[in-house]
Amino acid sequence: MVPQIRYNQLSALMGFTDLAKMKAHDDEIMLNYLNSISSAILRARALARRIKSINPKIAVVLCTGFSHRLTKEMWQSAGVFDLLMKPLIAGELSMAVDTALKKSAGEKDMV
Repeated sequence: MVPQIRYNQLSALMGFTDLAKMKAHDDEIMLNYLNSISSAILRARALARRIKSINPKIAVVLCTGFSHRLTKEMWQSAGVFDLLMKPLIAGELSMAVDTALKKSAGEKDMV
């Protein structure tokens, strides 16, 4: 789904093992999209925290189908900007990415 969005990408599929790749490009990365298929839901919070420790300006968007254990506060405390639930509605990911990037760039009044 992400390749359809108009942004350049750095693919990382292994979660924690790709943090080194991210550190090497941290000045170029503005957003990190975590999918619960590629990073198990219990590790996603820890991974979001590690991403934010590398560069606090990186926006993190998580997409998951595991909703029964999630609260907005739980994910916000881990540094996740937005939580998207599967199945996604057309354009939902694109809108979340746009909003997160605008917010991380410093635009005011974004949710």
